Amino acid sequence: MIIEVEDISFREYVGMNAADKIKINFYLTNGKFEPVDLFGFGSFLEQTFEFVKDWQEILRSEDGLSWKIFMDEIEKITKIDATILAKKSIFDLQKCRYFILKEVNQINEIESIALNHAHSAREQSAGLEIFANYKSFLQFDSLADGDLTRFKEVGNLPYSLCLTKLKLEKDRAEYSERFSKLK
Repeated sequence: MIIEVEDISFREYVGMNAADKIKINFYLTNGKFEPVDLFGFGSFLEQTFEFVKDWQEILRSEDGLSWKIFMDEIEKITKIDATILAKKSIFDLQKCRYFILKEVNQINEIESIALNHAHSAREQSAGLEIFANYKSFLQFDSLADGDLTRFKEVGNLPYSLCLTKLKLEKDRAEYSERFSKLK
């Protein structure tokens, strides 16, 4: 079944009543949108560490990538006035949301493979889950060697460089643990 939906601006979408939004919302939710880098962000692997971590935190939050959060973040990052952004096609903006989701999911997958390790029963019984509340903060803290005054400096580094350093530290720790068991 093909559903035809008129392309409208974000401003027009926001101004619609709930009944008129039904078809648009169905299409936004169920349509097959290809991710589009509408604002020229490029690969998130080439962005700054702070840029990537901010998007990860947004997507992990309870609100997720709501339209309000999306538009606020895009305005902040691109410096494009909200009135100009609101003139863009709601469907183009949805494609951009999918692009951001795709990029963050790719980063999450890379981090899952590169940085996670199986926790021992001893670590788990010691209450390791307490650190889950700190998410990105732990990575900033590790990269800044615990120096809070260096967090901004770390945030401006390329994400790929920071990921490599975090992986190196993880591998060093695992090596040290294995080496210590040889004695």
